[in-house]
Amino acid sequence: MIQKCVGCEHGVEEMFRRDRKACVGCEHGIEEMFRRDRKAMSKHGWISHIVLDDPDYPQGMNYHTHGLMESFKHEDIQVCLAINPNLIHSVVSGLVNLIKEGRTFSAGQTASGDIQNLDVTFAAAKEGDRNDLRLIFPDSTGALEESKMADEHFKAQWVGTIPKVETIQPKPLRRIDWK
Repeated sequence: MIQKCVGCEHGVEEMFRRDRKACVGCEHGIEEMFRRDRKAMSKHGWISHIVLDDPDYPQGMNYHTHGLMESFKHEDIQVCLAINPNLIHSVVSGLVNLIKEGRTFSAGQTASGDIQNLDVTFAAAKEGDRNDLRLIFPDSTGALEESKMADEHFKAQWVGTIPKVETIQPKPLRRIDWK
């Protein structure tokens, strides 16, 4: 079970520090939260938020980044898996470090062992009006593909992703001799 903010029942990653019981918005006010976000964005080029019990996302979990496109020309990353938020943030931070070094990730791609010796894959997703890359964690069998996942908890990460569209190669035009 994920700990929730005692004030708003939602929160940001900062609430998961050992001594926190409320998100920054509840504890210090929404303006202070935005001030801290702007400061972190200036310093690091990106920030992350976590929204718990979000009915629009699998398992009510919506961890997502902001600023990757503006700072590093890369789609923002989203995680919709109810696991320890500190683990999520650690993995995403590792991916962002790779992005800062020039790596790019895209829907359908698997990153094998790049972060904490973990294989992950990516799927296209929407978060509000933004296009994101949904980071998909493997289930206990190591499966990443939705059809091969045995654990429904992990399979739920795929809910709401945008299916890959196969590119159809156009047939060459037939030349017609009108003579």
